Amino acid sequence: MPNAAAKAQGRQSQWAPPPRPEWVERLNRLTGALDLGGLVPLAPEEMIATAMANTGLADFGSDDWREPYQALIHSLNNEANLNTTGRMLARADILRLLEGRLRVEKAYRDHPEIEDEIIDRPVFIVGQGRTGTSILQKLLGLDPENRTLMTWEAMFPAGEDSIAARIAKADAHFALWCGVAPQLERIHDWGGDEPIETILAESMSFQCPAWLNLIGLTPGYNTIITDDHRRRSLAYAKRVMKLSQWQRPGGRWVVKSPDASAYLPLVVEVFDGVRLIWPHRDPIRAMSSAVNMIGNFIWARSDVLPPSGVFDFMTDPQSSAARLSKPIAEIEGGIVPRGQLANIRYDELMSDPLGALESTYAQIGISLGDEGRKAIHDHFAQNPQSQRKPHRYDVGDRERIARERPFFAEYQDYFSVPSEL
Repeated sequence: MPNAAAKAQGRQSQWAPPPRPEWVERLNRLTGALDLGGLVPLAPEEMIATAMANTGLADFGSDDWREPYQALIHSLNNEANLNTTGRMLARADILRLLEGRLRVEKAYRDHPEIEDEIIDRPVFIVGQGRTGTSILQKLLGLDPENRTLMTWEAMFPAGEDSIAARIAKADAHFALWCGVAPQLERIHDWGGDEPIETILAESMSFQCPAWLNLIGLTPGYNTIITDDHRRRSLAYAKRVMKLSQWQRPGGRWVVKSPDASAYLPLVVEVFDGVRLIWPHRDPIRAMSSAVNMIGNFIWARSDVLPPSGVFDFMTDPQSSAARLSKPIAEIEGGIVPRGQLANIRYDELMSDPLGALESTYAQIGISLGDEGRKAIHDHFAQNPQSQRKPHRYDVGDRERIARERPFFAEYQDYFSVPSEL
């Protein structure tokens, strides 16, 4: 590992924000001199009361969410530098999470048998973000022996609305996000009926920085999060999965959370018999893509870009490399069982999807059946290329790449990850 003197600068400082849509610029400019806190309040008790009034419910279940919730709202008000658009989006996000939690807890009260549901040896896609985790989750979700967490059931896991209505509500949320920051449409497939990360469901615990950080920059909130918080966050995702399974019985769970690579022992602890799939790609290319994704998320809500220390785990070479190397010691020490981990390379997944998936399945002791193979084959026949416009981002010049590459040597050597740049 290079010494401190050789440390490469984080990439966030080099990121240039794209132009905002004219209507966003105009709204923020015209309201900028107003009392934004009064115009769009982010008041913790008032939002709790509003969520209760909107749902007619009052029981949030256990109280372990309240302290981190208060810390999150404090950070949003005092650190996030949200503009008018950002405050509107943040308020909508927080109310949705509060209302979602109220409805989840009502479902458990009305149907205590949900607690008896068993999440049997789920498959978790982990690793570095921007390495093909989304396409992998989508492809595995096509296998009729699998089921995956869909956006609509993570955002609106319970209630009287039909599935179609929940999908439509989720679509409306993402349409607004992409209306504010059109570049997001190039970065990811957003939609109510798209697979999503567990961190969206975990956010109802208010103990999951991975998703909540996208609401606004909250470094103070991040500092209070411990392994106990992360454990409870994962447990709440499991709670949502049990509810979804009770509502819609299905096959083997295949979910994803690139964030979980930072705390794989907790995933192994919370999800008995979990099988892990880790996609690998040149970490510098993946990091470059992450910088653009995070930049667009934050620029949609704030005029202040992330300072050093925020999102470093994805955008700073030294921090990113440390996060990727941490699981190596856990695997070697037996804390993360080697037999429950499958590794897959991004280039192999892209060049031979069926072959890569069959190999991945075999590594964790399951097989890809004929129906699953046909579903994946048909998907590529009907969708020869992504309908999304290409995601373009700056990977840096040769000098920068040469400075950063040594940080990732341990990770690339251990998992045999080829360099693309």
